[in-house]
Amino acid sequence: MTEERAEALAIRSKDCRLCGAPFTGALSYPFLLVGIRRSPRNPNLCNRCSTHVEDGELVDVTILVADLSGFTRLTHELGPDRTHAIVDRFLRRATEILVAHDAYIDKYIGDAVMAYFNAPVRRPDHARRAMAAAREIQLALPEIGREMGVALGATTAIASGRVRLGRLGSDEMASITAIGDAVNLASRLESETRSGEILMDATVHAAVRDDLPDISPENLTLKGFPEPVEAFRLSASGIAGWPIALTDEFAAPPKRVSALGVVFSVLAAPCVGWYVLSPFLYSIGFGAVLDSAIFSSIDDRLDDGPLRISFSILALVGAGVNLGILVRAHRRKRLKNLRVRRSAFLLGALAVVTIALVGFELFVHLHLYGKKFLGH
Repeated sequence: MTEERAEALAIRSKDCRLCGAPFTGALSYPFLLVGIRRSPRNPNLCNRCSTHVEDGELVDVTILVADLSGFTRLTHELGPDRTHAIVDRFLRRATEILVAHDAYIDKYIGDAVMAYFNAPVRRPDHARRAMAAAREIQLALPEIGREMGVALGATTAIASGRVRLGRLGSDEMASITAIGDAVNLASRLESETRSGEILMDATVHAAVRDDLPDISPENLTLKGFPEPVEAFRLSASGIAGWPIALTDEFAAPPKRVSALGVVFSVLAAPCVGWYVLSPFLYSIGFGAVLDSAIFSSIDDRLDDGPLRISFSILALVGAGVNLGILVRAHRRKRLKNLRVRRSAFLLGALAVVTIALVGFELFVHLHLYGKKFLGH
């Protein structure tokens, strides 16, 4: 791998690839103020879009497992401190490569990383992207080995299929993961892979068959699978001979976001719109309390002035937007996450209170004091 290519892979997108929320520049500050920043599982996504995976869904994905070879030997020969540094360097480099191909990091297990493709960033060529990432991980190992002063190898396994994504565990200590045959198959295939190889299932091979026409199938007996599983093995020599253009083809350039795109993201994106508008809508809801509690109890000139009228109208509009967001989120099944449900409850409560307060003020003016809402 060339230094230019390695540097390009490490470059992070300037905005979220799903909603367009900016991560850099002046436009990013309003998003940062409401807690929208890069996701730790894929820094090319914002943390709000990343939470879509928590909601849970059935989706076709490609699972990739990459495991550093000889971990026990390294620990015995180099000691825990030196081995830790090597494993950390490997996992960091593998992660850079994976997220450059729009993978979502599921977990780190010791010296291994598991990631999946096609969620939350949907890519029709997710199996090919996984193969391209696996190849680059293998090609990066000699460079990492030279940097760390030790010969390194890794095993990589890939499988495609339908899985269930979502949170597992308690609200305080939950894990976001994938469950399905594809996950189990990738794990079992990895145990049958030798250092420097990529082992893939038949579905993944079908996606790259034209690029790898000379690989013969193997029937492997895997633990937990009642029937032999057809798999395809790409040797270390085969990886080196694979055309580099294949990887470049899948490296999607980061999106550019304009000021208009930011406005659209704030107002329309189901994740960014929710969290950016929520503080604004909260303030409108609380403002309605001030509208009735303060403006109605002070000087009549202020009470009947255009300030009160404008504020009442703004409060009602805010309440309507609140309720509209809640209805849309409910229809899109975005209220499964506990944090989102709490936010939704507060938004709904404020909307109801806002409408009730403004309605009460109208009642007081029209019936108790005999005033018209728009003045004497």
